Amino acid sequence: EGKTVILFMRDARFPNIPLYTIEMDGDKLVQIRGNRNCNPIPEAKEFVSRWLEWEKLPATKKHPKSQKNKTNAA
Repeated sequence: EGKTVILFMRDARFPNIPLYTIEMDGDKLVQIRGNRNCNPIPEAKEFVSRWLEWEKLPATKKHPKSQKNKTNAA
C-alpha cells in the first residue's frame, strides 16, 4: 500500500552523512535508529517530536521557508 516511509535525519553542514534513519507508518513513528542501530540522542528525539507536531498542522498554519535563506537575482 506504500504506507511505510523511510526518512534520513542529516546535519545541514554535512548533508551526505545520515545521522538517523526514521521509519514512519502513515502518520505514526515506528522507530528512530542511528549508526549500528543506536538510540537517538535526546536532541534528535525532540526534533522529531516537534516535526511530527508541525506535520499535523493544516497547510494554512505552517510557516513558509524563511525569506532570509533566499537570494535575490540581480
